[in-house]
Amino acid sequence: RSAGPPFSVDDEEIQRLYGKLDWVESITKLDEKDELDNDESKKRWSAQGVDSLYELVYVIRAKQ
Repeated sequence: RSAGPPFSVDDEEIQRLYGKLDWVESITKLDEKDELDNDESKKRWSAQGVDSLYELVYVIRAKQ
């Protein structure tokens, strides 16, 4: 396994890091994509010891 980067950051950590900041109005998860959804990706990442890989996209809105 690779020591990174990239590093895994889950929803709980996003909430912990940004949820209580004064300037944050909202945190919204826009998308979640399984990067191992096809055979080519699975083969490439499996060769590197990766057995799951998800891309998460968030929007963090600032208070106006």
